[in-house]
This record gives sequence, structure tokens and C-alpha cells, in this order.
Amino acid sequence: MPYATDVIEADHIAAEAARIAYEKGTKLIVLPTIPFGVNTGQKDILLDININPSTQFAILNDIIEVLDRQGIYKLLILNSRPSKNS
Repeated sequence: MPYATDVIEADHIAAEAARIAYEKGTKLIVLPTIPFGVNTGQKDILLDININPSTQFAILNDIIEVLDRQGIYKLLILNSRPSKNS
């Protein structure tokens, strides 16, 4: 799989889901993809960048805090990881 396939896939799925929801009258925003995740079991893969679960939690917590201040109380997280057969 090409590098960043999971990010490209997540961006496409989020954009298409947002388009469908918007056409049905939903007010929403798609935030930028966070291109790094917890990959502690993939240290053998060249350029695989891992962030620790505590770091991931801190990033999500900061995002939620900002959204809360803006009056946005719902957050849907899309986790994308292409299958090995893709």
C-alpha cells in the first residue's frame, strides 16, 4: 500500500459522508485528518510514525475542549486503516 493510504481513505470517506449528511440538512464540519496513530506493533515498517496512546488522548482531549468552547457538543471519530487485502 502507498504511504498515507489510510489518511487518503479517511479523507474520502469523511468527505462523502459529510456530503450525504449535508444534503439531508445536517450542519457539520469535517476537521483535518490526524495523520499519526498508535502503531506500537508496527515498528518494523519503514517510516511508520507512532504516537503513544497518552499523546493521542491528549490531542483528542484538546480538540474536544476547543469544540466545546465553540458550542459543538457532538464529535464523530473516523478511524481508518486499510485492510491488508486492499
